[in-house]
Amino acid sequence: MCTALYSVKNWKFIKKILESSSVIRLNYKNNKDKRYTFLLYSDIPFKEEFLEEAILGTIILENNSLLLQASDADKLKKGKQLLQDLLGIAAKHEKDEIKKQNKPQQPEPLSGNELERIAAALGKHYKEVLSSLKNSKNKKEHNKGKTAANSNKIYQFKITLKGIRPPIWRRIQVKSDITFEELHRIIQTVMGWCGYHLYSFTFGKGWDQITISDSDEEDGFFEWGETFNSRETTINSFFEAEKEKCIYTYDFGDDWEHQLLLEKILEPEEGVSYPVCIKGKRACPPEDCGGIPGYYHLLEIVDNPEHEEYEMFIEWLGGEFDPEEFDLEEVNQALREMYKR
Repeated sequence: MCTALYSVKNWKFIKKILESSSVIRLNYKNNKDKRYTFLLYSDIPFKEEFLEEAILGTIILENNSLLLQASDADKLKKGKQLLQDLLGIAAKHEKDEIKKQNKPQQPEPLSGNELERIAAALGKHYKEVLSSLKNSKNKKEHNKGKTAANSNKIYQFKITLKGIRPPIWRRIQVKSDITFEELHRIIQTVMGWCGYHLYSFTFGKGWDQITISDSDEEDGFFEWGETFNSRETTINSFFEAEKEKCIYTYDFGDDWEHQLLLEKILEPEEGVSYPVCIKGKRACPPEDCGGIPGYYHLLEIVDNPEHEEYEMFIEWLGGEFDPEEFDLEEVNQALREMYKR
């Protein structure tokens, strides 16, 4: 499967364009999740029985992201050109290209003579190097979804939204044995997100990247590396020691990346209900504002009542927006309501 991912600023407008095109047909819609699936055709033939042969791929539109899926690179190329002509936007990234760039190339098999020359060159260190490589591989495999450690501990994380200055961040304390899905919901609450977009946690980079997400909602987004189900994976099965990090991404259209840093591993404190937010700075960006560029554009407008788009943005926001606002008690009250305590 070859894919291309697009960022779209106005999904409702894009949806109208797709619905009005002669080479695109709506195949499935989920109004509740604002998710629409279209079939993309190379040409609409006169006879209905030839429709299947004309399909180039599938388009999935979900809020500010559009995913084009095709069975091969040639169909993907044609589909991208049609979308470029129709929408005037270029793909954000392509999974087939990324996969080619990151996938390690398999070496040709070594002959016995070549192995002997390598062993001779390494000399007395040959066995040490071979043993080290084996141990490294075993350690890597062991660290993937390993048996949970640090049971009955408290993890203190610092969550920092990447790419924004001054920083937007939160410091939270959570139980070490919660799932990544529960951590996702806690992050949504303390940051101020609404929770209706896709998300993922990632460890490492490139072909060896590990992704933890809600597997029922992946829908082809994660095609390289290894993937774990966030509802079945506990955070202490990946976070073992202080200073370990991962990236939490929310909304694959706006692409909000958060760095999660495990600052401390603590003993539970008597009388404290977890999770709890202990500190934070600045307000979370509004949902669907267009990522970091859209957020900075929004700040320029709401800071200038004379701007021609000021009234429109204030109406869209539902009132004034203060980027410096953060209410710790309000956040913890939301956590208490979330856990009904």
